[in-house]
Amino acid sequence: MLGDLLDDPLGVEHGGSMRGMELLPLRTCFTAEKIRTRVTGVVRELSGFFSCLSGAEFEGYEIHMGETELPAGTEPFSLLGGDRAGTEDGASGGGVIGSYVHGLFDSGSIADRLAEKILAGKGMTLSAVEHIDPAAYKESQYNLLADHLLAALDMQSIYSILLTPPPKKIAKKSSPLSTTYWAAPSPPPQPTPPPQRNR
Repeated sequence: MLGDLLDDPLGVEHGGSMRGMELLPLRTCFTAEKIRTRVTGVVRELSGFFSCLSGAEFEGYEIHMGETELPAGTEPFSLLGGDRAGTEDGASGGGVIGSYVHGLFDSGSIADRLAEKILAGKGMTLSAVEHIDPAAYKESQYNLLADHLLAALDMQSIYSILLTPPPKKIAKKSSPLSTTYWAAPSPPPQPTPPPQRNR
């Protein structure tokens, strides 16, 4: 999306071509194979604003169906390890970085390095602000979401549905091999309407 053009010649995502955001000089082509893998990596030697990330190690995961072409002179963002060892990932240029790796800020030093760079521009240091453990923060957000769901949903009805026994099994022998059929569950009982009052 950050590049100039997204091509879909195989019709993976509806086909055709679409103009990108044109923030990096890239062309991405959808492929038939979906990459889903955990990766480690190290940020390449970058210039400009993001030079503070050079050499930072990270881990995350890739999940995509595209291959991105970098024209000559475009800096790759990182070099991957693990199952993708030696693969260049992403791009950097003009104050923009892009990567196929999800979770870059969840481990390693990338988030701290960026925060230090931004704070330095404000005349502050990282030690002047409260540090929050990302895993603990994420857990607290899940708990907040759970509290809102519990307050907004009829959990008694949901548990009743979840705890309803599965439909009965009916075995029918129509050949030497047994064929199994499932009986449809009986409909739930309908509520009795309130008695009519005479006026």
